[in-house]
Amino acid sequence: MKGTLHTRRMKALERGEGEVMGVRWARRFVTRDPVKVLAVSVAGLAVLAIPAMSLKMALNDDSGKPPGTTQRIAYDTLGKGFGPGFNGPLTVVVDARDSDHPKAAAQDAYTMLSKLDDVAAVRPPSFNQAGDVALPAAS
Repeated sequence: MKGTLHTRRMKALERGEGEVMGVRWARRFVTRDPVKVLAVSVAGLAVLAIPAMSLKMALNDDSGKPPGTTQRIAYDTLGKGFGPGFNGPLTVVVDARDSDHPKAAAQDAYTMLSKLDDVAAVRPPSFNQAGDVALPAAS
């Protein structure tokens, strides 16, 4: 029965005698009260966005462990002993493939990182085998 109804409807549409459900819905509902449709759409998007409010975009470390676990105690102890930021080192990649002087570019990054007030320590850049990419690490 369902197949017959579907076939009749399709033939009627081909003859231009009917409207597609989406067109009927748009004409009867959306154009009749666009403000309500907009409000419902915005509310629906807001509900869908609720999980994004609890997203953590940082690298996973032991600060997310429950208090009292050995991992969290060690994390907190290192932070207290060596200062804030010790547990979260910053890795900087210097891509000097297009540079005429890759070692100078990496040295400039090293010098710039060393001058920052909130950077405790910077290790000299270490290069890959090709000598065009360096990693000066800061903490």
